[in-house]
Formats: sequence, C-alpha cells, structure tokens
Amino acid sequence: MKIGSIVLTILLFIGLCSTVQSQWVQTNGPYGGDVSCLAVGPNGTGGTNLFLAAGYGGVYLSTNYGSSWTAVDNGLQGRYVSCVGSIGSNVLAGTDVDGVYLSTDNGTSWTRVVNGIDEHETFTSFLADGANLFAGSYGDGIFLSTDSGASWRVTTDPSFHNSISSFAASPNGTGGMNIFAGVIFGGVLCSTDSGTSWTAVNAGLTNGVITSLASSPAGVGSSPNVFAGSYGNGVFRSTNNGTNWQVASVGLADTTVQALAASGSNIFAGTYFRGVFRSTDNGTSWTQTTTGMGNVKIEALAVVGPNLFAGTGINGIFLSTNNGTNWTQVNTGFASTNIYCLSTSGFRLYAGGLNGTGAFLTTDDGSSWTNADNGLANKNVFALVSDSSNVFAGTGGGGVFLSTNSGTNWTPANNGLPDTVVNALAQYGTNLFAGTGSHGVFLSTNNGASWTPANIGLSNAAVYAFDTSGVTLIACASTGVFLTTNNGTSWTVSDSTLQIHAIAGNSTTLFASDGAGDFYTSTDNGGHWIWNPDVHGTINSILTSDAYVIVGGDLGIEISTNNGATWSGFTSGLTNYFLTTLAVKGTNLFAGTLGSGVWRVPLAELGIVSSINLSSSGIPDRFNLEQNYPNPFNPTTNIQFSIASAQSGSASGGNRQLTIVKVYDVLGREVATLVNEVKEPGTYTVKFDGSNLASGVYFYRLLAGTYVETRKLLLLR
Repeated sequence: MKIGSIVLTILLFIGLCSTVQSQWVQTNGPYGGDVSCLAVGPNGTGGTNLFLAAGYGGVYLSTNYGSSWTAVDNGLQGRYVSCVGSIGSNVLAGTDVDGVYLSTDNGTSWTRVVNGIDEHETFTSFLADGANLFAGSYGDGIFLSTDSGASWRVTTDPSFHNSISSFAASPNGTGGMNIFAGVIFGGVLCSTDSGTSWTAVNAGLTNGVITSLASSPAGVGSSPNVFAGSYGNGVFRSTNNGTNWQVASVGLADTTVQALAASGSNIFAGTYFRGVFRSTDNGTSWTQTTTGMGNVKIEALAVVGPNLFAGTGINGIFLSTNNGTNWTQVNTGFASTNIYCLSTSGFRLYAGGLNGTGAFLTTDDGSSWTNADNGLANKNVFALVSDSSNVFAGTGGGGVFLSTNSGTNWTPANNGLPDTVVNALAQYGTNLFAGTGSHGVFLSTNNGASWTPANIGLSNAAVYAFDTSGVTLIACASTGVFLTTNNGTSWTVSDSTLQIHAIAGNSTTLFASDGAGDFYTSTDNGGHWIWNPDVHGTINSILTSDAYVIVGGDLGIEISTNNGATWSGFTSGLTNYFLTTLAVKGTNLFAGTLGSGVWRVPLAELGIVSSINLSSSGIPDRFNLEQNYPNPFNPTTNIQFSIASAQSGSASGGNRQLTIVKVYDVLGREVATLVNEVKEPGTYTVKFDGSNLASGVYFYRLLAGTYVETRKLLLLR
C-alpha cells in the first residue's frame, strides 16, 4: 500500500553509531521507465556513447549500443533531467527549473552552468551544429553557446517567450546549414545565419503545436526534406527549407508525433500511443513497425550507425537493427521506473508503478525483479497489500485486482465496488478495506470476492490512506480524518480540516502528512493534531515503531529515534531524492522512487541494529540465505538469512532451528563461525569481518535443521 501504515513488529535494539558509513544502493530494477531524450556522442577512444535523459532518474550512459546502461548522475542528485545533448567531448543535461549541467568526462561528474543561464531555467532540447550549440527553453526561446556549453546567450528576440520543443539542421545548398526550431503553439522558426536571427516559416502548417523535427538528406532538387511532427495533425513536410509545408500523414494511425528521425532513405515517426511508423518515400506514406515493441508511447528516437533506438514513456529503450522491422527491449541496467507502492510478504517484495508501469516482484531483495502483472488490466497501481496467500492491487482506473499466486496472474475483484479508482488498501484483522477515488470506503470480508459500502458517518469522498496500527482504524479522506472502532460499521470525524495523504502510528503517537509540505502528530488517537515544522519537504510515506519513525518524501528520508522530537536526514548514495513509498523487509529498508526504481539500505547502516521476529503474516515461508551486502567488501559485510518453521524430521524440534553460519576459504577450510545457536523463525543479519584475511573469494554456508545453502563472497583489501 502506498501511503499506508506499516507498523513493524520488530524487537529492536537501537544504537546510533557515528562510525557507520551509511549508503543507499539502487536495486537491479525494476528495469524500464521514462526516456524523454537521447543523445549520441564520441567516447574519446573511437567508439560511441549513447546518453538518455530519464527525468528524476537523471542521465544514463551506454557504451555498447544499448546492451547495458549505467547511471551517470554525480552532481545531478535531485534534479529532473528533461533533455541531453552532446558537442565534441562535452555532454549537456537540461533540467526542469534547474538550468543546464555540463559534463566534460562522459557523464562521470556534472557541474551547473551559470554563465548566461538562470539557475531556474527549464530546457527541452539541444542541437549541435559545428561549433554552435543550441538549447531550447520552456518560455524563454533559444539559447546559443559557442564554447561547447560553458557560456550561453539568448539568440531569439527578447520579446519572444514561446517554448521550444525540438531542433533540426538541414543543408541549405550553398555549403551552410539552416537551423529549424519547433515551437509549441508557434509553428517553426528558421535561422540561416547560425542563430543570429530567426524567422517564422509556417506557410501550410495547419497546426502550430510542433513537437518534433527531422531532416532527411534525400530531397527534391537541391533541398533536403524537412519534417515537422505535430500534436494531433501528424507530420508536415517541406521540400524548400520551410518556405511551404504540406501534410504528409497517409497511413499514420496516430497523429500525435513526439519524435522524428532519419536514417538513409527511411524516416521514422514516434507516436503517442501507437509506437513507431516508417516511411520509405519521404513521408508520402507510412507503415507501422512495432514488432517486438507493441503500441507504446514513443518520446525519443536516435540513429547510431545501423542501429535505431526508441525511448518510451514507460517501457524504457528499444533497439532495432533492421530499420524498425523488429525491436528488442534493451533495458539492462536502466532502472528508471516510477514506483508508487511497496508491499512485503515473507521473502517477497512487491512493487507497483504509475503511468502503466504495472507490478513487479523480487524474492532476493532486489538483486533481480520480474514482471508480475499478467491479467492486471489496469497497470496504474496505487496500492498493494499482501499476505502469505493473496496479493491485492488497487489501481487508478481498474478497481481492485487479486492474485493468489504471488503476482503470476491477476483477476478483477470488483463485485460491489462502484469506483474504479482505488487509492488505498488496508488489511485489518480478517477484513479488507478499499479507499476509493470518490465513493469513500468499501469493505470486503471474503478476500475481495464482494464489497459493501462502509461509509456511515463518512461522506462519499476520496480516501487517500488508512492507519491500522491500533484498535481504531483511521481513514484519511478529502473531507477530513475519520475513526472507526467497529470495523467500518460507523465512522466518527476526528478532524474535518486536514486532508492527510500519509499516516502511520505506534503505541503512543500518530504521524501524518498532508502531501503538501505539512507534517502533524497526534497523541490522542487523532483527537487533536500538532503541526511539526521539523520535518521537511512533502512526505509521501511513513514507517513507525516504538523505537523509531522514518518518513520519505521529495527530499529523501528523515529518521527520528525519539518519537519525533528531533529528526536527521539521510541521503548518502541516493541520487534521486523523490521517494514515494517505504517498506521494511527483513533487515533492509526499501524505498520506491519517482523515476529511479527501488533502492535499498540495510537498517544496520542507518544505525538501527535489529533482531527481528516478523509477525505471523510475515514469518518467512522458506529458508533463505541472501547474497552478502556489500559485495565485494572491505573489510566488513552483512549476511542476511531467513529461518522458516521446522522441517519434518528436524533434530531441533518445534519451530526452533539449530542454526549455523560459517565462512570457508576456497580450499574448504573454515575461517569463521558467525552463528551457532538455536533460532526462532525469522529473518536475521550477521556481520562478517574479514580484517584478518587476505583478499580473495570465500564461501559462506547456512545450516538450519536439514536445510543447507552456500553462497560466494569477495573480499578486496
């Protein structure tokens, strides 16, 4: 569940240690996400770099034609990257309200450009033409740099305040280049003097909302073809450098064209909801070419030699090596999904995403993720709850879906539910509650087979969140905060002024956020609320126990170990500060982000040392030995393992297990005993210190009853 109450039934010993070097790491997915722009540049050794802009996910780089991607965003933390560009060995990142950033080392590090650019400027596109670099802005026209992006000046008239969507360069027939700029609500501009002046060239353009531009070398006479993609009117073509335009959209089933690219005699159009179309006759006719891709939203196209890349709005990157005839998804390493909710059950962690992202599952703490949305007809997942038997998903348009096989398949569970928007889900005892978009609360007592309204005293309103931490169930709605002590039979209003979007409580205090920058606490079960100015940013998710409170929002996370009296921030290693949801699984804290998938940090690295016994619904249903973290390591690493109920024939008897964890060298010699005691079912973490060992490969083994598992670790000194 996204903004829900997650109360940890954990026996904790809390200790803050100043020597702990805390660090977030991005899990290996879920792969995919939004790609708003692609840029091609040299890598300095004769090869090619391909960069992509991923919004809050920053910038990614591929040096092997999309086979793998690496985040390159040191210095871009917390910035929304809307476009990328390349000139020579320099790379530019244009942001949303944060100006332009420059990298001179292939994206390894970035610095803000301050010469000639306001730090709050928004940029949409780049174009390199010889020594000139053009940047399109949102609302302030066109900027020009003649020193590879180090300094800039506005090159359009000061009175020009339109927004630029795209650029294209086309030979003018006399050895020079014409520069075209697509203008949102303004048609096309053309410069014949390297950006010194610009002229509107709109004759024949029946739609002034230009979204993309491209130039094809194969034209009529001495002039190439210039193509302009529009919002709602398809493609326009000019054969005379923009003097006149004609509609060129025959066969184009989707007339909102967000990207254009030319490759030899082929022209490609990326559309809003029908994927890619190809023209082999200079735009006279178009054919859909989406085999292997489907009807996805295209936001960017780039040609690299024989390769054509398509950046999508949800599904990451696709590659075609045969001019669009077939496509292959190439997202390895590109974890830029919009994750909105997390839910844990035993060794499983589920993630739900926005904007059609769907649902994902990991059983190894994020080392790998699988799609878990077969049958999930609506892939805007607003809420998730799970137990050992069922997983429920609340969606933004499809109501509730149920999976009885860990997300492998889903079926609708909407009998009696009149609202297709479900913002929140909560399991409260044997009851399941759904908070809807406009019809209040609904209750199911039979695992979603049927629903009945539970709105007496609670007006039909949007319900954003539930808290299930105490004997009172709390619903946070657009009309206030409501309480029930009788499983939703009736509700009483706690506060009619607050619109709470995130809430969680421990045994003494409720913590809540209104989703607009204000944070509140209540010590009388919601009877009175106190504003807390010490929590910063917009809080989207709250985790509580009697020992600590963790909140996540658009500035990362903050932690309190004294019930909210004081707070400390924590973002080390985190490159995307926009956190949407938090969850604890075992000894790790997980965070879903807007644009960077799921991140993980061990609780121990937050200064929280725990001995964990999960609640009955969270007892591991299998034995498991996790990969150590970090790995490679120097000199210490954490090893997590899970103990399930006793196996048949176990010598230990009952639910307790004689548990042994040992470390061996490559010759099979024992070098350390980490655990040798009887353990209750649960998930545990033990630290291994290799200070006295030489660098190399070692093996660690878990023996619990009759269960045995061995993994490899690497010590680098």
